[in-house]
Amino acid sequence: MLKKFFGILGLIGLCLLISPKGTIRSCHPSDVIFYIPKGSNFIDIGHLLVEQKILKNPWLFYFFSIIREKRAKQKRYQAGEHLIPATSNVFKVIDLLKEKPIERWMTIPEGWSVKQIIDEVNKHLFLEGSVESIPKEGCLFPATYYFIKGEKRQVIIDSMAQKMRNVLKKFNISNLDHIIILASIIQKEAANNDEMPLISAVFHNRLKQGMPLQADPTIIYALSPDFSLSRPLSKADLKLNSLYNTYMYKGLPPTPICCPGYHAIASAVSPLQTNDLFFVKDPYNKKHQFSNKYKDHQRHVKNLRLFEKK
Repeated sequence: MLKKFFGILGLIGLCLLISPKGTIRSCHPSDVIFYIPKGSNFIDIGHLLVEQKILKNPWLFYFFSIIREKRAKQKRYQAGEHLIPATSNVFKVIDLLKEKPIERWMTIPEGWSVKQIIDEVNKHLFLEGSVESIPKEGCLFPATYYFIKGEKRQVIIDSMAQKMRNVLKKFNISNLDHIIILASIIQKEAANNDEMPLISAVFHNRLKQGMPLQADPTIIYALSPDFSLSRPLSKADLKLNSLYNTYMYKGLPPTPICCPGYHAIASAVSPLQTNDLFFVKDPYNKKHQFSNKYKDHQRHVKNLRLFEKK
């Protein structure tokens, strides 16, 4: 019975090969990216190949797909995008569609809020579906994420949350919420990774002494959670009645203000040991000036204001 089946297939294949439409060459004149939707079987794929004029006849594709499947255990067709060079023959097409599909990617910068990240994920046309489970602020890890066309947006968000959990396991943290909130403020304040342990020291020292953190990014977050505020903070902003106003309320804000990266988390866990209580932007570079005395801090602030007026 099996021999008879293969005999029939062979006869069909021979007829296809000698038929004008049975050519084993692709009829597409240039390279093309071919997309296999998830859940497609080889019948669906054959029709799509003909629709996109990659092959002239689906039956030739079906014939050789079955033959190859019967001869040896072949890899399955992979959902996603595949680059098919011009004039590839049907054997090449079959092989290519079983290889790893083209990977797309997105890079999430350190310091983005959950809202910013979800907005970015929603912009990607290669992704499908919506983000139905909105994660808490600060629980997505900033990194580069790879995916194939047709991947669900919620899957990407879930992978970011899992990545953050994996990173946090590397630290022996008992007060996890405290650390993530502090790390998020450090992330938004620091000009570079090298400054983070210094800024962390200032905040740790202030918390120990019961001083307000007086961190501008917390107020900006209260005003615009996507950090879209395009103006400097005003004196009125510093009087904003919000638990995120770290000028008005001592201690940490109720939640993180962004998704911190690895260096910010590490700095929150292990601050540099200093006595500094203040820092302000250095007008001559992109760093900050640190001090442990208020009079020195006032002098640094005065210099900054004079520089800004020039």
